[in-house]
Amino acid sequence: MSSRNVRLSAEQRLAAPKLPEVLSTAAERLSAGVPAELVLAEARQAILAAGYDEVEYLELRADHDLSPLSAADRPARLIAAAWLGGTRLIDNVGVLPKQSKGELLAAANAA
Repeated sequence: MSSRNVRLSAEQRLAAPKLPEVLSTAAERLSAGVPAELVLAEARQAILAAGYDEVEYLELRADHDLSPLSAADRPARLIAAAWLGGTRLIDNVGVLPKQSKGELLAAANAA
């Protein structure tokens, strides 16, 4: 258990895994082409609903240089920091852009 998680109460330990779960769900939706603004707003609300006190940041960033993105149109990372009691938890997940049917066929034929 990380040093951050040791500071969590039993109840907070139950809420802590919700952050990566919410990020994974949001990444899947972004990869499916759902607008980033909508996905980020819903993910922020889901983190708070899971028992977190504050979302410090929740952002979509380019995978290669972490520059801000407004759409998942290239490989990206969804990064977050949220407060659970007095403990700041951070996490990130990869986001792949939605591929067109032509791109999927080209990739399959190249393999």
